[in-house]
Amino acid sequence: MKSKGLYLILAVVLGLIQITLTIGLKTHASGGHSLITYLIIVILLVVMFMVGRLTKKKGGSPLWMGALTGGIYGLIAGLGSFFVKVDASKFQNAALTAQQITKAVKYANSPVAHLMTDVVSIIIFGVIGLVVGIIGGSTAKRENPTDTH
Repeated sequence: MKSKGLYLILAVVLGLIQITLTIGLKTHASGGHSLITYLIIVILLVVMFMVGRLTKKKGGSPLWMGALTGGIYGLIAGLGSFFVKVDASKFQNAALTAQQITKAVKYANSPVAHLMTDVVSIIIFGVIGLVVGIIGGSTAKRENPTDTH
């Protein structure tokens, strides 16, 4: 691909697939979406790497473009938490009293917890994108604008 915009669109598509998977399975990504989630993340890492390379070739900053790609994916994938409801069965094996379980379920289903999940997703994938973008950029040379071929 020759356009950074196409890589960003691919990050959006991967995020939409992830949010659909989260809503369909009614569990957070940390709950183990299995092979499909891992495949999406591997594809995302490749996208971040390639956007870093392309950005460096075009004279931009691979660091920020990788972070933007990861952040966009994190934003969209993190929205899935708003559609997942936690029940008391998630805390069954924990050594908690009934009152503590009720409090934990109430907090886990609060808008603040969902918003925190989305923000953390943006930060985590943004930092991963930052690192992978740098690595991708380090494997490319800037194009020389005086070359005519």
